[in-house]
Amino acid sequence: MKDAKSTLEKHQYHHHVVLKRRTTSAVFAEERYECAVQHPMHDHAQANFLLTDNCGYREQLGSKTFHHSVNTIIWRPGEFSHADGLVRDNGRLFCVYIKDELMRQFADYAKTPAEFSQNNSYLVFLARRLRDEFRNWSQGSELIAEGLVLEMLGHAARADTRIQRVAPLWLDRIVEKLECEFLQDHTNERLAREAGVHPVHLSRTFRQHCGKSVGRFIKEKRVHHAMLLIEQGRMTLAEIASASGFSDQSHLSRGFKQVVGITPGAFRRDVRPPRRM
Repeated sequence: MKDAKSTLEKHQYHHHVVLKRRTTSAVFAEERYECAVQHPMHDHAQANFLLTDNCGYREQLGSKTFHHSVNTIIWRPGEFSHADGLVRDNGRLFCVYIKDELMRQFADYAKTPAEFSQNNSYLVFLARRLRDEFRNWSQGSELIAEGLVLEMLGHAARADTRIQRVAPLWLDRIVEKLECEFLQDHTNERLAREAGVHPVHLSRTFRQHCGKSVGRFIKEKRVHHAMLLIEQGRMTLAEIASASGFSDQSHLSRGFKQVVGITPGAFRRDVRPPRRM
């Protein structure tokens, strides 16, 4: 059996270093850049996840440019072209390239997800766990890593966060507002007035293009915020509930389990660093 050190590949380039590990189903790569960089248009044959570890990430797909913040998970199916780059020095990206055989097997159970990105979500949490496993590779890590890849694919298949290109311009403004102000109280009526549409039209259009109601969207954002506070480990669950827009700890627990599938207490136990043998 290979030891952890022997599984690590190091590729040195002019301004950055790429560290890689390979398993039977995926290739994991951590890219470390000394300075901001912009790559020209290029192709990716394999489907992949990309985690913006500590830096902003800019991506051009066709005529559209997307700006991704820190702690964003990006999913791109295979056979796509883009130009991309980092917007700051000393940036890091973590990439998970899914081998074709696993994608063929996955297609027997679920539809291959279309491209999307999520910020501070449960998928980000899974990607960060995978990144930490990559950095602390040891006996059993390959099994853990492949399990996390499958879990990420499962969550990606359920994700329906893409805003379709035919979405009205006012919807982009409302989504951006909710992304920034998810801790505030909102109503369909006030949002509809700001958008200049009827509340029923806003509700129907939001669900059609975002895959969920306004209320569900806000609840998920608050739960994801609570997840980050739990990971930091500096607050009680009651304090986290208050800081995340929930009325009390029981309200947080109900919402958390609806979104994540486990209670905040179980999540807190799960994010504690594993003991290395």
